Amino acid sequence: MAKVFINSRFKLDRIQKKVIFYILVITIPLLLFSLYFIQDVGGSELTRSAKQKASHINTEIMSEIKQYLEDASAFTKEASYMLKLHPHEYIAVLPFLKKHVKNNPNVYGSALAIDPSSSLNGLYCKYYYENNATVKEKWLLPPAYDYLHQNWYTKVRESKKGEWSKPYFDEGGGEVFMSTFSYPMLDKYDHFSGVITADIKIDVLSLKIQKMTFSKEHFVFVLDKNGFLLSHPDDKYAMKQTAITYAKNVHSETLLNAIPHILETDRGIYTVNIGDEEFTLYYSTMPYSDFKIMTFLNNAFLYRSLFELKQKFIVIVIIDILLILLMIFIILKQFKKDIVKKTKLRNDLELARKIQMSFLPVHKNIETDRFELHSYLKAAKKVGGDLYGYKELDKSIIFYVGDVSGKGIPAALFMMATQILLKNAIDTTDDPAEIITLTNSKLLEMSSNGMFVTLLVIKYDFKTHTLTFCNAGHPGFIVKTDRLFSPISNIHPPVNTFSNTVYDNNIMTMKDPFQLICFTDGVTEAENSKQEMFGIDRVAKSLEREFSLKYLLESIGGFIENNPPNDDITILEFRIIKNIGET
Repeated sequence: MAKVFINSRFKLDRIQKKVIFYILVITIPLLLFSLYFIQDVGGSELTRSAKQKASHINTEIMSEIKQYLEDASAFTKEASYMLKLHPHEYIAVLPFLKKHVKNNPNVYGSALAIDPSSSLNGLYCKYYYENNATVKEKWLLPPAYDYLHQNWYTKVRESKKGEWSKPYFDEGGGEVFMSTFSYPMLDKYDHFSGVITADIKIDVLSLKIQKMTFSKEHFVFVLDKNGFLLSHPDDKYAMKQTAITYAKNVHSETLLNAIPHILETDRGIYTVNIGDEEFTLYYSTMPYSDFKIMTFLNNAFLYRSLFELKQKFIVIVIIDILLILLMIFIILKQFKKDIVKKTKLRNDLELARKIQMSFLPVHKNIETDRFELHSYLKAAKKVGGDLYGYKELDKSIIFYVGDVSGKGIPAALFMMATQILLKNAIDTTDDPAEIITLTNSKLLEMSSNGMFVTLLVIKYDFKTHTLTFCNAGHPGFIVKTDRLFSPISNIHPPVNTFSNTVYDNNIMTMKDPFQLICFTDGVTEAENSKQEMFGIDRVAKSLEREFSLKYLLESIGGFIENNPPNDDITILEFRIIKNIGET
């Protein structure tokens, strides 16, 4: 048993390596490909969703800022429309302007400025502004305040379109850092008559924007056309530095490289790094102004689902690999048991083969001055059902060949029982028919399992030159004298089929020298790779060329080539050299 375990352990190690190799080579790439495909599809969808979300957030932020500025400037358009048909009644809108400065927390001041070259024919600029929760007013007239040459006036006079001015310090006016939205006053003939303004304080604008837009996931910068930071989440940068200076302070090469292009184009998207974090940067120009709104969206937030998906995939891959290894372990554990059982079975079969072979004659070849006997037996499996034997007497020799139905261990056991009974019968009588009759009766007493055995028993008398034989369902034998022939024999059923069978002999007188070969049906039924059988005709043709057991085996081997035999093969060759009766 120790030997069995050692052998199985050694073989299991080699098999274990192969099993692990094949399972891992086939399963893991397939698993990884499947997960990669799922991740690729899912990742693409999540990436697309993240980009849509980023675009949506940017649109919302832009909409909020735009709405804030529109809320601050909408009344200027309304006032202009009120005066379109009756521009000479411009004084009537002053209470309207004052009311909006008072009631709109986003508006710092508002002015009504008349163009002297228009039909209104005069200098006029009345300004209302918020001061300590009250609304004050002042005149903005040359030479103290030359409104006719202020940027917020000249640009609108030329364009006749409403727009925000660049941020400026309104010295002599509001006395604060502000931006002014100016809307043209046009008469019914679209002649320019003046402007109506809405002022917002830049610091208030910055604070409002940050309150509206700042979160952990995103924040906003507002730049003027020169890149000056009008709004920033951190007060130490807002209204104090340019975007380029900020990018240098935070050591962001990606942002530093993007800013010049941002200032020159209306809109776009960049990926930038600030510190250890990566952001998707959307920028666009605010309508009616030169303001650049830069929205920074944290990619860790945007692509959180994608990152989580990748992490889950990593966990799934690890779990799947562990499960595969566990499966391999369980399979190999069972496989080891099977290997031990199969090894033990192989050892048992080998032992059975040795025991079976011990029932056959010790010498396969006999050569005397009177005769030669050569034998060959090869089982299709470890053990088989073919048998043969011989016994030399004083004046004769008896030899036989048989074939048990079936294969494997049952046939081998039945073969050994038949071999024992045949030997016992030969010890009792030298008559072939009586030998088969005794064997048949004993087997019927012992066995009722339906198995049977074909037998050919031959006796040659050296003195009388007679060849006596009895055939119980076995293939005929071939004799060579001056010609090649197969003797005709009486038809008898195989042994262990019927209890009342009468077996009788066939007798031939032979002329010396002669040869004969007998065999089992494994010879004629040997198949090649085309499933063609060797057949009795090829047996005869082979023996015509050379009447010998050796040459017959070579012919069979050349015919079947590497095709494994499907039945046991047994051959006996008997050759008479000299007859004792003639000496």
